[in-house]
Amino acid sequence: MNRWPATPPEFRAVWHEYMAAMERLATDLIRDDKIDDGMSTLAANYYHPLSGPPLPGQLRKGAHTDWGTLTILYQDGAGGLEVEQKRRGWREVPFTQGGFVVNIGDLMAFWTAGRWVSTLHRVRNPAEGRTGARISIPFFHMPRHDAPVEPLFPFSDAATETRFRTATTPGEWYRERLAAMVG
Repeated sequence: MNRWPATPPEFRAVWHEYMAAMERLATDLIRDDKIDDGMSTLAANYYHPLSGPPLPGQLRKGAHTDWGTLTILYQDGAGGLEVEQKRRGWREVPFTQGGFVVNIGDLMAFWTAGRWVSTLHRVRNPAEGRTGARISIPFFHMPRHDAPVEPLFPFSDAATETRFRTATTPGEWYRERLAAMVG
């Protein structure tokens, strides 16, 4: 059961409204019967204010890919999100006023048999002068818990075929990743 803060009093309603808006956006992006009643989540990532300059190579969040189909993040102009470009290093995601960043997740990479690649990304520390606290609220899209998901195409290469099983459900997929993380 979720525990909701008492203040501000409208927090819970606003959170649910934003979640519903993100679900509608994901439905517009992925038109498939497997995504109704999905197991998507919102997360509130709080980044503490910096009390001094970061250490060399220190990041706010290390390099990772997301587990689901899509991650949708509203841009606030604070910057810091970077994506890896193969053989070209890290690139800052450009800011677009009123825009969203949409990352492909690991389950979408599986679903497309490796043709769409999940986005390796990280969050660097802010530029000098932007040392305050920050909150980012990514939406992690996942299809329905028990929806059968299998690659839509033949695997793109032998390494991709070895990496993935031939069929799963989002519930199994999530459990396996969670077990690998804590185990």
